[in-house]
Formats: sequence, C-alpha cells, structure tokens
Amino acid sequence: MALSFTETWWLEECVKAENLAIKKLMMYKEMAQDSQAKAVCNDLEQNHRRHLDMLINGTRGL
Repeated sequence: MALSFTETWWLEECVKAENLAIKKLMMYKEMAQDSQAKAVCNDLEQNHRRHLDMLINGTRGL
C-alpha cells in the first residue's frame, strides 16, 4: 500500500528533524569540555541515528 501525501510529508519532516538533532549533538559533543557531557551527547546522537535508521528502513517495505 502506497503512502499518502501527508504520510510521506510527515516521514520526510521526521527524517529532517532526526538529521538536525544528529548534527547538533555532534557539534555539542565537540564543544563539551566535560567527559560526562560528551558521553550524554554521544548516547543521544546514537539514539537519533537509530531513530533515523528506523524511519528510513521501516518505510522500504511500503
């Protein structure tokens, strides 16, 4: 079953948001002085990468 225009638009917006979050967290990780802050940024970045992967790979079968 094909996705509707609205569903496609929503997925694209989610992908954009995840990419932006990844870019910001990479930047924050670089700027952080504290090792714990770097670790938190890294963990959050990995979570957003997993979300992005789910969005991209989860729609291939549709």
